[in-house]
Amino acid sequence: YEIDAKQKGMLIEFESWNRHWRLRVNGEKGDIYKAFGIFRGIMIEPGKNVIELKYTVPYFRELFWLSVFILCIYGVALIKVLHDGRRPRGNHV
Repeated sequence: YEIDAKQKGMLIEFESWNRHWRLRVNGEKGDIYKAFGIFRGIMIEPGKNVIELKYTVPYFRELFWLSVFILCIYGVALIKVLHDGRRPRGNHV
């Protein structure tokens, strides 16, 4: 966001507050407050305010690699099932 404020105030975003949001105001780290107990609140100063919000997913890299590992296991199991399905079973008389 880019906001030109006439006085000090709080920008309230009607989106849920979450501790994984990161804020930078005019290039400096800032705090995100709970507005009304559930929304995001950002303090703004008089003048131009350049607001950058970033959401960080906790354990994203670890969960990504876990899902890749599980997909590999599924792939190996699928190949095994397909391979065993083509092989003749038992003695046919």
